[in-house]
Amino acid sequence: MNKHKQLPRMWRPTIPLLLSALPPQMRLNCLLELLNSPTEDAFESKYAPAWEKLGTASDAWKSRAEILRDLEPLVEPRTPKQARDALSNLVNKINSMRLRCFWVIAPGTRNWIDPRDNTKKFNFFWLRLGAEQRVIEFGNEKSIVTMIFFDWGNSRKVLYSIILNALQNGAIEHLRRCKWKDCKKFFTTRDLRKKSFCTAKCEKLSKNYDSRIRMNNWRRFKRDDASI
Repeated sequence: MNKHKQLPRMWRPTIPLLLSALPPQMRLNCLLELLNSPTEDAFESKYAPAWEKLGTASDAWKSRAEILRDLEPLVEPRTPKQARDALSNLVNKINSMRLRCFWVIAPGTRNWIDPRDNTKKFNFFWLRLGAEQRVIEFGNEKSIVTMIFFDWGNSRKVLYSIILNALQNGAIEHLRRCKWKDCKKFFTTRDLRKKSFCTAKCEKLSKNYDSRIRMNNWRRFKRDDASI
C-alpha cells in the first residue's frame, strides 16, 4: 500500500503547506525564476513587484551562479557524501554571511483583518506553529512572536535567507531538478515521491530518448557481433 495514502487525513495537508510557510515575497517562486531564467533579461521580464525587497533584478542575477553551485549538489547529488558535504558547506556559508533577523508580534489567529483596507487575510505565520512556535495569550489577546529576516535590499542575503527558511521548514525537500537533458529546470513538487521530471511531457521525452539510445546501442552491438 502507498505510504502516502496511509498518513492520517489531518497530516496530509502539512506536506504542501511547507512550501507556503514563508512570507509571499520570500517563497521559493522568485528563487525558481532566478535559477530557471536563461538570461538576465528573461529574469527581469518575470520580476514580480512582490520581490522588490530583493533589490533590483540585476543585483539578484549576480548571485545566480553562486546559488546554482550551492544547490546543484544538494538537489541532485551523485553520492550521499556529496549531499552531506553540500549541506554542510551551505550552512557554513550562511553562518558566515551574518544575516540579520528580528522578532515580530503577529496575530495569534488563522486570519486577521488588515486595517489598511479592512479586508480579511490569511496569517501566513499560522503555518509556522509547531513544537517551537506557539500561540500565546495575554489580556485575552492572542499573538505569535516569531522571527523574520531583515536584509531587504541586499539581494544575495535575501536569496540565502529564502534558502535558509526552506532548510528550516523542510520546503527544500520539495525542490527538484528535471532530469530531461533539454530541460534541467528546478521545480517544486507537493509529492515527495516525484523526483525526476517537472512535467509529464519531459518524462515522456526523456523515456523516448533513452529508448532510442538503447535501440541504437543494441543495433551497434548486433552489427559488431555480425562482423566478427
